[in-house]
Amino acid sequence: MGKDVERDQATFARLARSPELWLRSAEMLKKSADVLLAGLERERQEHDARLKLLLEWGLHRQGQKPHFCIEDHDLTHSIGQSYFLMAGLCIENLLKGIIVHAHPEYVKEKGELGFSLKSHDLVQLAKDAGLYGELSREERDLLKMLGEAVVYWGRYHIPRDYEKLKSGWGWDDPHFVTFDRLFRRWAKKQIRLFAVSDKGVMLPGDCEVSSMTPDEYVLWRLDRKRPDAIQPPGDRVDQ
Repeated sequence: MGKDVERDQATFARLARSPELWLRSAEMLKKSADVLLAGLERERQEHDARLKLLLEWGLHRQGQKPHFCIEDHDLTHSIGQSYFLMAGLCIENLLKGIIVHAHPEYVKEKGELGFSLKSHDLVQLAKDAGLYGELSREERDLLKMLGEAVVYWGRYHIPRDYEKLKSGWGWDDPHFVTFDRLFRRWAKKQIRLFAVSDKGVMLPGDCEVSSMTPDEYVLWRLDRKRPDAIQPPGDRVDQ
């Protein structure tokens, strides 16, 4: 085995065993999901406004007929599947970061992921992380849904076989709120694994915020707010 291979294997193992890097990936995916959701919400509002104009025109038939294309709306609506893909991968990264903190041996020395680290099964990952028992029914339903959706939603129009085919989503879907709440709870847990100790808070090298308590750092990491801008815990609805 050449030195380059050994070096690459060691680098892979170091990166794969870092809970912070798993969290960074989760944060990136959560931000991507939030951007998609904001875009979908804007499109829904624009669609509703165009539909209202069309219905009003239909009553009087005066002036030029407003533009309305249901195909455009359907295409944009389908981006919701990409949102849930990002959400599923986000939760997957959170869980794997928690798992490798407890079981660094799951990353093999020869530069390979082992055991559940290779899986997209979010329910099993939550069990391996010791977190499944704390979940509500809604959160368990979310994990099951995301674990199934991440296989093909936002990537292909069909899964590998018919048994994995899923129905669509709707704006009244409770998973939007449940995902956001679960992300915050598990992100806090993961942040405390690597950033908070009895010696205080270990801040990132490029962080300008200092003298934070552990609770302030957790909220800063999630919301990027300076300590003097952070709401007291009693004022937050997600505590």
